Amino acid sequence: EEEEEEMVKVEREEIEQQRKLSLTLTEDQDQQGQLVNQILETQKEFEDGFDPEVLRRTQIEWEGARKRGREAMVREIDKLKEWIQTVTKCAHPLGKLMGFFQEDVEEMQRELNGWKTKSGELTKLLELETEKTTQSIEPLKLQLEELESRIVEETEQVSLLKMKIYNNDQRIVQLLKTNTRSFSGR
Repeated sequence: EEEEEEMVKVEREEIEQQRKLSLTLTEDQDQQGQLVNQILETQKEFEDGFDPEVLRRTQIEWEGARKRGREAMVREIDKLKEWIQTVTKCAHPLGKLMGFFQEDVEEMQRELNGWKTKSGELTKLLELETEKTTQSIEPLKLQLEELESRIVEETEQVSLLKMKIYNNDQRIVQLLKTNTRSFSGR
C-alpha cells in the first residue's frame, strides 16, 4: 500500500506539474500556432475529465492531422524526387561531357607536345641549313667582290681608252687641218 500511495503521490505531482506547465503554455497561446492550441485544449479537457467521446474526437483529430502531415510530406518527397531526377538528367550528360573534355584536353596536350617537338626539330634543321647556305655563299661573295673590283678596273680602263681615242681623234683632226693648209698653200 505504501508503494501505491507513493505512486499516487508521484502521479499527482506529475499532474500538478503538467497543469502548471499548461497554465504557462496558455499564457503563450497568442504566440503559438493552431495545432499547439488544439493540443493544449485537448490536454485541458483530458485533465478536467476523462470523457471517451473527447478522447475519440481527439484521436480522430490527431489522425487527421497526422494524415495531412504525411500527405504533405509525401508531396514534398515526390517534388524532391522529381527535382533530383531533373538534376540527374542534366548532370549525367554534363558528366559525360566533362569526361570527353578531359580526354580532349589530354589529346590537345599530346598534340601540343608533338608540335613543340616538331618545331624544335625544324628549328635545328633550319639553323643547319642556314649555316650551310652561309658557308656555300661565302665563296660566291668573294667571287662577287672580285668581279665588282674587276668591273671597276675595266670601267676605268675603258674610260682611259676612250680618253686616248678622243685625244687621238683631236690630234688627227689637228693634223688633218694642218695638212690641208699645207696642201692648200702650195
